[in-house]
Parts: sequence; structure tokens; C-alpha cells
Amino acid sequence: MHRAARQPLFWLVILAASAVAGLVYDRIIGGGEPIVAAVRGILMAAPLLAFESGWILPGWQQYVRRLPTLLAVPAAEATYIVLIASGFAASGLLLWGVGGLTGPWLEAVTPSLRVLLYALLVSAAIVSVIRIRDLIGSEVFFSLLV
Repeated sequence: MHRAARQPLFWLVILAASAVAGLVYDRIIGGGEPIVAAVRGILMAAPLLAFESGWILPGWQQYVRRLPTLLAVPAAEATYIVLIASGFAASGLLLWGVGGLTGPWLEAVTPSLRVLLYALLVSAAIVSVIRIRDLIGSEVFFSLLV
């Protein structure tokens, strides 16, 4: 069984945190569309979480982790940017398709620099939680939370 499939509650909590991050961004920027922000938060985080849990690109993930630090950090950041941008594009396509977003299609699927920077900061926090859990083990991690 895949390790991510053994703890669906953990991954659901992480996705919920991603939705909250989208809502926080919406509140800070003043977009005024909480449903759109929550959907964007979830769909932008999903590819990154799939990557971190080994569901997608497991060979690339292992390759990046074996690189020296000076190469691994930029390679990981570039990977995260591609994954975040693909999640943004998927959310934009979905929301634009169902009428949740108005305006040009290209605008709906192209993240701004501000969006990418915010998403990278949020991703860094979420990935840190995932890595800490992986390092100390699930049982210890959850007992520290309770």
C-alpha cells in the first residue's frame, strides 16, 4: 500500500490547510471570492502534495534528493514552481469553465508573480510539516499534536 493511502486524514488536513491558505490570500489581497480562493488553494497544493507523497514523479523526487544541496534547492524550487503553476492552471481552467471566473481564459490560467511567491511560502511551511512527520514518524507526530 502506498504510504499516502495509509493516512488519508493527514492528507485531507493538509488540503484543508491549503484551502485556508487560499482564503487568507483572498482576504489579504481583497479578491472577495472565497469559494474561488479555496478551490485555487486546494488545486494548487494537490500536485505538490502528490509529488511530496511520491504519487507523481517519484524518480525525479529521488534524483533531486540525491543532488548536492547547491543543486537540490534550485531544482526543488523549480519543480515546486512548475507544480504550483500547473495546479493554478487546472484551477483556472475549471473555474473559468464553470463560470466562477470571468475575463480572458489566459488570465484565468496564468499565475502572477505575487501568487507564485505566496504559494511558495505556503508550500515551504506545508512541506516542512510533511518532512517533520516523515522524520519523526506518524505516531510521534500525532501524539505531539494532541
